[in-house]
Amino acid sequence: MNHRTLFFLSITVIAVGIIGIFIQRNQAPSTTPMVNVISTDKKIITIAEATRELRPFDVLEAKDYIIRTVEAPKEGNDGRDLSSLSSMNLNGYLVRNNIAKGSAIIPSLIESPTSKTFAMHSLRGNELPYGYMVKPREEYLLSSLNVGDKVSLFIRVAEVEKGKKSEVNYVEEGQQNSSKALKKYALSPVLGGLTILDVQREKKEEKGYTTDPDTPVGKLVLRMNQQQLAELRVVEKAGEIILFPAEGSQSNKKIEMDEVLPQFRAIKELRGGK
Repeated sequence: MNHRTLFFLSITVIAVGIIGIFIQRNQAPSTTPMVNVISTDKKIITIAEATRELRPFDVLEAKDYIIRTVEAPKEGNDGRDLSSLSSMNLNGYLVRNNIAKGSAIIPSLIESPTSKTFAMHSLRGNELPYGYMVKPREEYLLSSLNVGDKVSLFIRVAEVEKGKKSEVNYVEEGQQNSSKALKKYALSPVLGGLTILDVQREKKEEKGYTTDPDTPVGKLVLRMNQQQLAELRVVEKAGEIILFPAEGSQSNKKIEMDEVLPQFRAIKELRGGK
């Protein structure tokens, strides 16, 4: 009986194996179509799309476009392809033609900030370049700002209080008393939303090392119209012109010393000043 059982088990195993081979052969063709899924007549290109209406003389910022990839015919050159540019970063590029929102930014319709004619093509008929000289204490501006960034100009002036019987005095370091009155400064906005057209850094090997804090270490070339330049010329001798990166939430409010250092105002009131 044991021999019969082993015989039937052997026959069963052989039958199962044969059936499995046939089933595997029948299912094999169903996996074949998954091998090639990429079309050979297409290629992937990188393009930039405008996120707003772009007009001539606009200088591109990061918020003005998005970078994405699309399929294009393999044969021929696609005008939208950004591979012809040195970088996929279009910040600072000058728009030369109208570009609708959602449309591709064609490389031939923009001009690189490294172009020799960039500054000239960036100016409208009533605009002029203005050079803001960067002093050593502001050298960080040369590395933190780029072409196309927006900046604002403020003026710092010394305020003089008239009709006051009492003055706020200060004592210089190393002295017990001083007759010098404490100067009070205020910071007021002059111009905002100015576009940087060029960032120029002085080469130290050409200028030589200097410890003079007033010797410029570079220059930021700003775009201004004639009215803005006239307003700046009127006030620039009244105090010190200071440049700040422009921000959407930046306040145009005048900043006074009493607001920043209220303790000096308290001293004045205790001494009888009004």
